[in-house]
Amino acid sequence: MLAGIGIFLLGMTFLEEALRVLAGRPFKLYLRKQAANKVRGVLGGMVVTAVLQSSSIVNLMVLAMVGSNVMRLENALAVILGSNVGTTLDSWIVALIGFRFSIESFALPILGIAGIFRIALPKTSRGYNWSVFFFGLGAVFLGLEFMKTGFIGLAAEMDFASIKNYPLLFFLFVGFIITTIIQSSYATMAMALSAVYAQAIDILPATAIILGAEIGTTIKLLVAAAGGSSVKRQVAFGNFFYNVLVIAVAFLCIHPITNLILKMGLTNPMIRLVSFQTFINLTGAVLFLPFLKVAGQWLEKRFKDTKTLTAFIHQVPAETEELGLEALKKETKRFFQLTLDFVRHSFQCRRISNDEIPAAYFKLPVADQYDYLKSLHGEIHSWFIEQRKVLQDQAIADQADQLISSVRNTMFAAKSIHDSASDIQQLRNSSKDEKYSLYDAARKEVTAFCQQADVLLHGKEINAFENLVSFYEQVRKDYGSQVSRLYADGVQLQLNETEISTLINFSRERYSGYKSLMWALKDLILDKKQAAYFSDLPGFIR
Repeated sequence: MLAGIGIFLLGMTFLEEALRVLAGRPFKLYLRKQAANKVRGVLGGMVVTAVLQSSSIVNLMVLAMVGSNVMRLENALAVILGSNVGTTLDSWIVALIGFRFSIESFALPILGIAGIFRIALPKTSRGYNWSVFFFGLGAVFLGLEFMKTGFIGLAAEMDFASIKNYPLLFFLFVGFIITTIIQSSYATMAMALSAVYAQAIDILPATAIILGAEIGTTIKLLVAAAGGSSVKRQVAFGNFFYNVLVIAVAFLCIHPITNLILKMGLTNPMIRLVSFQTFINLTGAVLFLPFLKVAGQWLEKRFKDTKTLTAFIHQVPAETEELGLEALKKETKRFFQLTLDFVRHSFQCRRISNDEIPAAYFKLPVADQYDYLKSLHGEIHSWFIEQRKVLQDQAIADQADQLISSVRNTMFAAKSIHDSASDIQQLRNSSKDEKYSLYDAARKEVTAFCQQADVLLHGKEINAFENLVSFYEQVRKDYGSQVSRLYADGVQLQLNETEISTLINFSRERYSGYKSLMWALKDLILDKKQAAYFSDLPGFIR
């Protein structure tokens, strides 16, 4: 039984991995088009979830679209309502096929053939993703067969009589906990169906487990939206509150609903279980649809962006010119320092903590630091746009333009270093001492560059221009020498063409980052005339 659960979840993981690639743009465009109307949004959510066999993928698509402002909140909620209904198709497939045939007889050939193609085909091909999809499908079927067989054996070995007498609230809690842990209501449904098939539990406890699973499956969306924009949290909590409300009503009416389904002539316990799930999701969607606008308005009021990544500008209204300019300058310096720490961290250099670098940022992994910088860059840019609309003093406006140029170039530098992450990792983990020594040399170079950039950032303004020009000329000279040396060293160190190309690209990205940081410094520490003169210096990255 445990093997069945593990294989089933593994299959679901493969399915989601493949469908994220195969779904791609067409499904996103379809969802976006359907979501223009709330009723069509519900239908669109049903169709896409039924085809993709994963409400998680659809819900995460919706979250991304809402975060990108391509879908309104109430329309996103409509798609999620439809997604809840669409996911019941999986349960019908399991109930109608999984317990009437020997699934193992066709699951094993699917696994075998798909597994061979998955190994044989290149990962960039569409055939590879289809082989991953069918491998996942085979694993889901095999896992279901194991669960079914396991529960039959378990029912024969154990006495479930005492468990059957537990209150329904206990089974609701069990369904919630299981689904929260494994993050698959589909798997919880399969387990419940297997337990009913093996006569380990009755229909009512199984129904309560399914109700708990409906709440547990919302946790994934809450986790995905945590720390995100307010609109993402609005969607996630809207989905959570909707499910809690529907499940609370369904739990209170569990006996009348199950009796109604029985009176409809559905005597097979597994069909009754799936019918119950479909009934509550479909009824909930129909009843809740007219109130989406009201729910959206309540969520917008309840979940607003109250936190900011900025340290200075959020405290100053954009229309206060001098104070706003001073706050923007401090924010720009802070952004520069955060980026220097990101560069140091990327190369595993010794990092320097200070009051300008939040402790939470300092502890983040490199990839999360980059996401933090992007979000902070967006906040600074949005504030600047608002400030620029109301600036009257031309001199202040010119200085503000120069500062936002510094912020922009700092972000370019972060992107250059981020883009070389795979090269950094490859050189850092290389078994060739020659390649690792080149990485180690780059680390020392990065440490020296960041140290000098930090000195210039906090240096005296009277020598700022001369010091920055001298720094720039030294870096330009080092780049030319390094490119020439790479070709010579490549032959001497017996590196192949791919390795030489990697080193050249690695060097270019690194020095592109250096150049962007120096361009950011010139807009930050020089006046307008000096910055213009500095911009005319010969470039070294073409």
